[in-house]
Amino acid sequence: MLDWGGFLLLKRHERLNMCGLIVAVDHHLSGTGDRQAHVEAIKKSMRALKFEGTDLAEVAIQLFSLRTDAEAVAQGGDPLACLSGLDVMPAHMAPMVRAIGIIRGMLSGASQQLPDEMRHQMSLAALWRPFAEQGLRR
Repeated sequence: MLDWGGFLLLKRHERLNMCGLIVAVDHHLSGTGDRQAHVEAIKKSMRALKFEGTDLAEVAIQLFSLRTDAEAVAQGGDPLACLSGLDVMPAHMAPMVRAIGIIRGMLSGASQQLPDEMRHQMSLAALWRPFAEQGLRR
């Protein structure tokens, strides 16, 4: 994961859990399959990545979704306020979460030029899912 010249080299189990998290979040956001099973998979991946909190699934879903950005900004809030739902974020994962936030913000801004029906379907998870699925196969 690159972040303005820095990088984070994930351990194999972290990479696999991150890939699984992205796939599960995309399934949840797209409404395919068993939504409760996706929520459980999201929580499992977040725990395996050593995140702790009362609603890990909601934190991850909001982190990879663009749906909450416009609402938060319109209300003068922080689009990454979802992170307040975390009790513990492993220090070595903070640069990754920061990079996700930066990319999410850029994508959110760019998506404002798209028609509403396309914008509502877009998420970081949807864009990264093909790469995550390939990562799971390695």
